[in-house]
Amino acid sequence: ADMFSVTVYYLLTEDHTKEKNEIKFISRRKKRNRMIITGISILLVWFVATFAFVNMDIIVSNKHPYWLAFVYAVPISFIVWLVFNCIWFNKRRNFLIISLLMWSTLATFYLTLLPFGFNLWLVFAIGIPAQAIVLLWSNIRTKPFKKQK
Repeated sequence: ADMFSVTVYYLLTEDHTKEKNEIKFISRRKKRNRMIITGISILLVWFVATFAFVNMDIIVSNKHPYWLAFVYAVPISFIVWLVFNCIWFNKRRNFLIISLLMWSTLATFYLTLLPFGFNLWLVFAIGIPAQAIVLLWSNIRTKPFKKQK
């Protein structure tokens, strides 16, 4: 047992299940890797936005608002985060991400039209009832209540 750094019980039993500490280490490592994959995916969105901005500025040297590539990257980043959060992480966080996605989409719409002379600040009024819906939706419980004795 000392030579293999295991317990005597491990050598004497036929079933070699993983210990709790080993399972915790694996799940911690898996969570860390998933967080890194999510971060890389979001950074990839920003890389594409930067690439688009630089190429458009070099190829077409007009006074167009190419900085909007970064504005569009914000809601796209929230979409990527939402997808990975639905797959791997805490589902309760989805409501926060959906709220951020909604407000950033409204801001993107507003900022897209602003350089063309349209000041549609009232578009943010759409976000108020939408935010109320998200808040109410986040309070829906799907698990049945436990009966009290």
